[in-house]
Amino acid sequence: MSVFKLVYDGEATAARSHNEMPENIREISPSEFWHKMGTYTPKRIEFRQPIVRNADGAFGGFVGGLHMYWFSDDDGLAFMTEWDPDTRHYQGPNDFWARFFWFGKCRHSWREMTQREAKEKGQVHFGMCYHVCECSLCGKFMSYDSSD
Repeated sequence: MSVFKLVYDGEATAARSHNEMPENIREISPSEFWHKMGTYTPKRIEFRQPIVRNADGAFGGFVGGLHMYWFSDDDGLAFMTEWDPDTRHYQGPNDFWARFFWFGKCRHSWREMTQREAKEKGQVHFGMCYHVCECSLCGKFMSYDSSD
């Protein structure tokens, strides 16, 4: 699985561009993609047509389309279709005709907290079916209710 190098075009270094891959992108399996996509609802959807470079830094061409789904925990999922200029068709390395990615600031590692721990850290914890988690990597909190 490859990681793309970003291509910056002038002012795009400060404000992300439609010709750039998102930060900290890494390729994931279709199964990983559909597990999160099927569990959570994205808060924002974005479409980009980025320029990619191969691992050796050579121009890798234009991507046909990068469909990005941003979630509330500041990470996201994306799938990418690649345009083949020779055949003038989209191509992909698998049966999905797409590549799948995770991107974001942190690849969260959630740990569930007890009511006491949550209170000590200033977080509300209602007990029973309410869960409060903290990311052991970046310190972000997340809570959810698992009752029906």
